[in-house]
Amino acid sequence: MDNSDNSSYKKNLKKLNERYANDPEFRESKQKIYRERYQNDPEYRQKTLESARNRYHNDPEYRKATLERSRKRNSKNKGDDSKE
Repeated sequence: MDNSDNSSYKKNLKKLNERYANDPEFRESKQKIYRERYQNDPEYRQKTLESARNRYHNDPEYRKATLERSRKRNSKNKGDDSKE
């Protein structure tokens, strides 16, 4: 019984991921829900921050990608400052 539950969960998750990737209105509605929940629920916000912090410290690939995005953003911002 446990395997069938897991199988249907994976199938449903796959459908949701495909819909999220291909349906802009669905994606925006989900983003709005999570954005409002993040703003209005301190426990959810704390849990989200802890999860991101743990992933950063425990996943070297994620940390590498995060640092690379930061470097690009910082170099872009420095370039913008020099134009003023």
